[in-house]
Amino acid sequence: MVLLSHPALAAQRCAPAAGARAAAVRVACSGQCRPPPAPRGRGGRGGRGRRAPEVNEQQVSWPAPVRPQPVVGVVGGGLAGLVCGQALARRGVRCVVFDTGEHSAGGRLATRAGASGSLRPEWLPDSLRGAGLAFDHGAQFFTATDPRFQKLVDRWLAAGAVREWAGPVGTLDAAAGRFEAAAGGAPRYVAPGGMAALAQHLAGPDGQAGPLFELRRPIWVSAMRAVEGKGWQLTGNNKSQGFFDAVVIAHNGKCANRLAAPSGAPAVARQLMRLKLNSIWALVAAFPEPLPVPGGFEGAFIKGSPVLSWAANNTAKLGLAHLGHEGLQCWTLFSTAAYGRANKVPQEAIPPETAERVKDEMLAALRAALGPGAPALPEPVFHRCQLWGAALPVNFPGVPCIFDPVARVGVAGDWLTAAGDAASMQAAAISGLELAERLHRLVQLGARSASDGDLGGDLAGLSMGLTEEFKLVANHDIGAFPGQQPEEAIAAVGAAPKAAGGGARPQRQGQGRGQGQGRGQGQQRPREREEQAARV
Repeated sequence: MVLLSHPALAAQRCAPAAGARAAAVRVACSGQCRPPPAPRGRGGRGGRGRRAPEVNEQQVSWPAPVRPQPVVGVVGGGLAGLVCGQALARRGVRCVVFDTGEHSAGGRLATRAGASGSLRPEWLPDSLRGAGLAFDHGAQFFTATDPRFQKLVDRWLAAGAVREWAGPVGTLDAAAGRFEAAAGGAPRYVAPGGMAALAQHLAGPDGQAGPLFELRRPIWVSAMRAVEGKGWQLTGNNKSQGFFDAVVIAHNGKCANRLAAPSGAPAVARQLMRLKLNSIWALVAAFPEPLPVPGGFEGAFIKGSPVLSWAANNTAKLGLAHLGHEGLQCWTLFSTAAYGRANKVPQEAIPPETAERVKDEMLAALRAALGPGAPALPEPVFHRCQLWGAALPVNFPGVPCIFDPVARVGVAGDWLTAAGDAASMQAAAISGLELAERLHRLVQLGARSASDGDLGGDLAGLSMGLTEEFKLVANHDIGAFPGQQPEEAIAAVGAAPKAAGGGARPQRQGQGRGQGQGRGQGQQRPREREEQAARV
C-alpha cells in the first residue's frame, strides 16, 4: 500500500507516516507528508464536535491485486449494508457486517416491540407489559418497481419475511378531514410483526447468505486505518475488529464523515460530507380504543399540516393481537421536515419537557387533521418520542453507489440514487447490489491480473460517484415509494403550508444546537416517495 498526495498523485517518496509500526507505510507525495489526522471526539461514537472533520488528502492506493480469499468489512447493517453483504457472500466473497443495534440490525428497518426488548419494560405501565405492543418507527412500508429489487422481494415473499399490505392507505386532507384511498399503483409490502423482522431474516440463516456472511453487533466502528501488507484495519468498541481488503460505508451523517475523512480516501470522504440531511420526529402512541379516523385508514400521508406528514395504525398493518386489551391500537406519527428542523434538539439527550411538548403538538395536529366534526382523541396509555436527527436526504448525487477502487472504499445507501427513488428501500437495496457487483469485479480483476499486477486502466472502469454534483431532492418529508404515491398528495405533503388546518405551528427552540442548520429543506419530488416516513 502507498499513500499518494491527492489529486496530483506525485511519485516522490517521503518518510513513514507517524504512528506506523515497523512495517512502515510508504508515502508518495510532493514532500509535505503528514499522518492522517486523528478522529475527533469521544472514543466509540464519534463525539459531538461541531466542526466538520478534516479530510486527509493523501490517497491510499493498494498496488497489488486483491488477495485470493478477500474479506470485505461493511460498516452499517441497514438494508443497503445487509443486501451488499449478502450479495458478496453469494459471489464467494467473505463479508463482515458491523451494526450498532442492540436488539437487531436493520437501521431504519426499526420496530419497537415488547417481545424483542426494544420497547423496554420500564417504559410501559404494568398493565401493558405482555400486551403485544409493537411500533414500526422507521420504515413504514415499501414498494418495488425495479426488476432487480422485485427479485429480492419475491424471495422474501416466498420465505414469509414480507407480505402485501392492502390498507386502506392514502392521503388525509388536514384542512377538510377527508381521506382519499390510493387507487392502483405498485403493491405495498410490510414485514409481519414489524419491519425489524425483515432485517432479522436477512441477517439470519434464513437469509441464505451462507457461511461467508457474518454480522457483528452491537459494534460502533469508530476508525479505519490503512496498514501496509494487511489492509484496512477497522476499530470498533475500542478494539481492533480485524483487517479487511475493502470497506463499505453503509451509513451517513456525522459519524460516517468522521470515519471517512481521515482514512485516506479523500474523494469518498468529500462526497459523504456533501450530503445534507433533515430531521424528523417520530411519535409512537398506544390508545385504549380505536381512533375515529375517516375511511378507517391504516396509513395516511397527511396533506396540509405543518406538523404531521404521516400516520399509521400498526395494530391493523401488522395484524397485532393485544391480549386483554381488545380495542387497543398502536399508532406511529411522523412530523414534517420543517417541524423537525424547527424543533431540533440533541437526539441523544432529548429534554423531557421537549418530548412532552412535541407529543402534545403532534397529537393536536392529528386531532385537527381528522376534521372539525371528529370526536376528541382518547388519551394515550403509552407514548414515546424519538428524533431521527439524520433522517431524510436534502440532496443526492444521482448514482447508485460511490466506489473508489484504488482505495477499495465504497458507499452504499438509499440517498445516492435519482430523485424518484431517493430514500426508498428499493434505492437502498439497489445501491447495495451495485456496490457488491463492483467489488466482485475488482476481485475477479485481481485474479486475472495477478501475474503482472497492472490494474490501473481496469480500475478506472470500476470507479463511480466520486465527482458527481449533488442535486436537491424534491420530497423531503417522508421518502419515496416508487410506483405508489399520488403526485398531488406528495407535492402537498412536502409543501409545509403557511396556514394549517389545526395543530401547533412549528416553533424554533432555543435549546437546539443548530446541528441541522444549513441542511436546507430541499423540495422533494412529486410522485413516489416512500420510506422516509419510513426512513425516518
